[in-house]
Amino acid sequence: MVKVNPKNTSRECSRCHYIDKKNRGSQAEFLCLNCGYTDNADRNAAKVIAQRASVNKPIVVRPQAAPCSSSWNYKPSALADGS
Repeated sequence: MVKVNPKNTSRECSRCHYIDKKNRGSQAEFLCLNCGYTDNADRNAAKVIAQRASVNKPIVVRPQAAPCSSSWNYKPSALADGS
Protein backbone atom coordinates (compact mmCIF):
# COMPACT_ATOMS: atom_id res chain seq x y z
CA MET A 1 0.00 0.00 0.00
CA VAL A 2 1.22 3.49 -0.83
CA LYS A 3 0.07 6.62 0.99
CA VAL A 4 -1.20 9.37 -1.30
CA ASN A 5 -1.99 12.95 -0.36
CA PRO A 6 -5.75 13.22 -1.04
CA LYS A 7 -5.72 17.01 -1.35
CA ASN A 8 -7.50 18.17 -4.53
CA THR A 9 -7.82 14.67 -6.01
CA SER A 10 -11.45 15.43 -6.89
CA ARG A 11 -10.52 18.78 -8.47
CA GLU A 12 -7.44 17.70 -10.45
CA CYS A 13 -7.64 16.67 -14.09
CA SER A 14 -6.16 13.21 -14.65
CA ARG A 15 -5.02 14.26 -18.14
CA CYS A 16 -3.41 17.72 -17.77
CA HIS A 17 -3.27 17.94 -13.93
CA TYR A 18 -4.98 21.33 -13.87
CA ILE A 19 -6.62 21.95 -10.48
CA ASP A 20 -9.68 24.13 -10.09
CA LYS A 21 -12.70 23.92 -7.80
CA LYS A 22 -14.90 24.65 -10.82
CA ASN A 23 -13.73 21.46 -12.58
CA ARG A 24 -16.48 19.72 -10.62
CA GLY A 25 -19.71 20.90 -12.22
CA SER A 26 -21.69 18.52 -10.04
CA GLN A 27 -21.08 15.70 -7.60
CA ALA A 28 -20.94 13.12 -10.40
CA GLU A 29 -19.43 15.09 -13.31
CA PHE A 30 -15.88 16.21 -13.96
CA LEU A 31 -15.07 18.75 -16.70
CA CYS A 32 -11.56 20.21 -16.89
CA LEU A 33 -11.70 23.93 -17.59
CA ASN A 34 -8.15 23.81 -18.98
CA CYS A 35 -8.16 20.93 -21.51
CA GLY A 36 -11.86 20.06 -21.77
CA TYR A 37 -11.47 16.46 -20.53
CA THR A 38 -14.73 15.01 -19.19
CA ASP A 39 -15.25 11.92 -17.06
CA ASN A 40 -17.18 10.58 -14.14
CA ALA A 41 -15.87 12.53 -11.14
CA ASP A 42 -15.09 9.43 -9.06
CA ARG A 43 -13.29 7.71 -11.96
CA ASN A 44 -11.21 10.83 -12.65
CA ALA A 45 -10.27 11.11 -8.96
CA ALA A 46 -9.31 7.41 -8.89
CA LYS A 47 -7.03 7.98 -11.89
CA VAL A 48 -5.39 10.93 -10.13
CA ILE A 49 -4.81 8.82 -7.00
CA ALA A 50 -3.36 5.97 -9.08
CA GLN A 51 -1.01 8.38 -10.86
CA ARG A 52 0.16 9.86 -7.57
CA ALA A 53 0.71 6.37 -6.15
CA SER A 54 2.80 5.31 -9.14
CA VAL A 55 5.00 8.38 -8.71
CA ASN A 56 5.37 7.83 -4.95
CA LYS A 57 6.13 4.10 -4.97
CA PRO A 58 8.67 3.23 -2.31
CA ILE A 59 11.83 1.48 -3.37
CA VAL A 60 11.85 -1.93 -1.74
CA VAL A 61 14.93 -4.08 -1.73
CA ARG A 62 14.49 -7.69 -0.79
CA PRO A 63 17.48 -9.88 -0.08
CA GLN A 64 17.86 -12.61 -2.63
CA ALA A 65 16.86 -15.94 -1.16
CA ALA A 66 19.36 -18.76 -1.16
CA PRO A 67 18.51 -21.35 -3.78
CA CYS A 68 16.78 -24.44 -2.49
CA SER A 69 18.74 -27.60 -2.80
CA SER A 70 17.40 -31.07 -2.23
CA SER A 71 20.91 -32.27 -1.42
CA TRP A 72 21.18 -29.93 1.58
CA ASN A 73 20.78 -31.90 4.78
CA TYR A 74 20.21 -30.36 8.16
CA LYS A 75 22.24 -31.96 10.90
CA PRO A 76 21.60 -30.72 14.45
CA SER A 77 24.61 -29.62 16.41
CA ALA A 78 25.79 -31.47 19.51
CA LEU A 79 24.08 -28.86 21.70
CA ALA A 80 20.73 -29.31 19.99
CA ASP A 81 20.40 -33.00 20.85
CA GLY A 82 21.30 -32.52 24.51
CA SER A 83 24.79 -34.03 24.40
